[in-house]
Amino acid sequence: MVETEFTSVPNDVWDEVMPTLNVYDQVVLWRLYRLARGYHSETCMVGLEKLAKSCNIGKRQVSTSIERLEKTGLVERTGTDFGNKNKALRGTVYKINIPAARVAQQARVAQQTTVAQQTTVAQHATIKHNTLKENTQTQEDPNSVCVCSVFSIEECRRFAEHLRSTGQGITNPGGYATKVHRTGEADEMIKSFLAQASTPAPKSVDASLCPDCNGTGWWYPQGQEMGIAKCKHERLAPKGEK
Repeated sequence: MVETEFTSVPNDVWDEVMPTLNVYDQVVLWRLYRLARGYHSETCMVGLEKLAKSCNIGKRQVSTSIERLEKTGLVERTGTDFGNKNKALRGTVYKINIPAARVAQQARVAQQTTVAQQTTVAQHATIKHNTLKENTQTQEDPNSVCVCSVFSIEECRRFAEHLRSTGQGITNPGGYATKVHRTGEADEMIKSFLAQASTPAPKSVDASLCPDCNGTGWWYPQGQEMGIAKCKHERLAPKGEK
């Protein structure tokens, strides 16, 4: 057991989402969440048989649970790959629609971590990205050409500064921005961040008065049998408006 490797889960998932699911749906969601968020990704690819074995339940039950999780919006099937010569790499691509947990602001980080510089990685291997390992030794060369990230170095710096200011484990935004600009490993997160930054902030509402969720932030749009969803408080008027 490696104590330094773990998957962080938001408390709201434990407190608000899991109590709404039966035990089979819970174990399938946990496994998919582990395969995606455990590698700092929104998606994962796994075959039905392998997923059933990991969850210790039957394939038919796994298929049923995935259908129910899709109806709730927690999981989404985005593609398949059953033509790979390596059978271990075949499966369905699942997107996890649950936000990743934030890193505690006062978490301790080892100061003398040794990082291999010339590791050769197989083309189809799954790579673990640790956002806490920052490249603090290199600076962006203005004359160099970056072909990895689709975003500019300035956009990468804005994203890195956002992570630092919100306490998500980044203490050197300049070094981290350089790293993600060169590797492109954070493009999906940067895309989401820029989209949110360009969206006008909604007027505040008193969520405790929401007749749909009663302040919990979650509700059942089509009844409990059809699953839970994030409440948008659409029936509440912003503060200061009648």
